[in-house]
Amino acid sequence: MKKLTSVLLALLLVLAMVPMTASAEKAEGNDQQTTYAVKIGEKQYETLAAALEEAKDGDTLTLLKDIVLDATGVGNNQGVLTLTKDITLDGDTHTISGENFTAQEGSSSNVASLVNVESGAVVTLKDVTFDAKGGKHGLNIYSVSDADEEATTVVTLENVTVKNGLGYGVVVNNSTLNVTGLTTSGNGWGGLNVD
Repeated sequence: MKKLTSVLLALLLVLAMVPMTASAEKAEGNDQQTTYAVKIGEKQYETLAAALEEAKDGDTLTLLKDIVLDATGVGNNQGVLTLTKDITLDGDTHTISGENFTAQEGSSSNVASLVNVESGAVVTLKDVTFDAKGGKHGLNIYSVSDADEEATTVVTLENVTVKNGLGYGVVVNNSTLNVTGLTTSGNGWGGLNVD
């Protein structure tokens, strides 16, 4: 009888540990998913830069976590992130922010913008927060004349927040901006500047 009780207790102990092991494996699997920053379709990328490099016109890039961009060495009128392809960037409620903005001589606002959208790109930005954290503008949208033709940059904002720029939250220059839900706050010169 003692032997039977010992066997049953040992069996119960083993069975009690099974759900805990399954939970631990699931948690580890979740941690592995967070190492990726962005996905295009089912393919995941460790950095936004890597995803943008492979992105093709018409792709949707979905953020899997908050992204911090390094502005070291990026100058005035440049974007720490520059979008030139026809893409959708779905933030999935995440934040893109910047760090290490350095002012150039002459003015404390002679720093890079967080994001430039240019070169005739057609871009949709949705469900994302841009936190410039000391960058000049959160979003700098403009079209540049080409020797042969002028391509108009077109940006659609859907449920976007832009905050904490030294200049404007959003600057639109010689481009088209469509907005369905834009919130700005903490920008030094104001929320939106359209030229």
